[in-house]
Amino acid sequence: MGKFDNIFIISDIDFTFLAADRSIPERNIRALEYFKNNGGRFTFATGRSHMTLLETFPNAAEMLNTFGIIGNGAYLYDFKENKPINQLFIEKEVALKAGRFILDFYSDTGLRILTSDCTMYSSINKYVSKELENPVYRSSSIYQSPEDWTGENWHKLVVRDDPEKLVILRNAMEKEFCHGELEFMNSEADFFEIQPPGCHKGRGIEMIRSEYLKKGEKIKIYACGDYENDLAMLLAADVSVCPSNAHESIKKISDHCLCSCSEGLIGDIVECIDRGEI
Repeated sequence: MGKFDNIFIISDIDFTFLAADRSIPERNIRALEYFKNNGGRFTFATGRSHMTLLETFPNAAEMLNTFGIIGNGAYLYDFKENKPINQLFIEKEVALKAGRFILDFYSDTGLRILTSDCTMYSSINKYVSKELENPVYRSSSIYQSPEDWTGENWHKLVVRDDPEKLVILRNAMEKEFCHGELEFMNSEADFFEIQPPGCHKGRGIEMIRSEYLKKGEKIKIYACGDYENDLAMLLAADVSVCPSNAHESIKKISDHCLCSCSEGLIGDIVECIDRGEI
């Protein structure tokens, strides 16, 4: 028996697990080794696709010792079996309507679409161009013209643009799609994400609980995140934790606010659990 048996830490990636400069704090690496060697389970809850996550963390099958929460809760991914679990898609006609609405509203915006097979870019601006400078995004993505859209198997749409423009677009979309056809959230000020109803990281938390209850295991989940797309996950967890750099709205609903992401938040969490402080 390990001291961390049945304890799960589920972490957002950017500005939570990673430092502000996108490096991995050494403290997190040491803490994870200690945590997992003593029975703990660790994984990511991310807006990324599993393909992009594997490009970012090629050792994900060893690093994550339970299911990953992918696409903001669009599905779980088993990195050892290399398969998605319980995928959720935007209804086809709604997906096409949403994509066309975005490009009719801002023809010069940046738009990418996460599907079951790949990430598609359909409109490129300065934000998207910057993304595509990163080989991680470039290698797992394709370009598809809106004229070729089918709307099939779309997990989410991501709009990249100036924050003030995204506020206007979000308000317009919330009025246009006001009958619960879509879920809206921001993962950063210049990231606006559109997903099927009920699709959020909190769904991922509940799916993980369900998978372990099937095996008769009751687990305790510590979730950590920093921005709006982490809200549902933090509310669904047994214990919610945010870094000191988190958005103020996230600090207000978190059980604990610990060190900044650059100081090694996972290290702080593991040490506090170990001492019985959280």
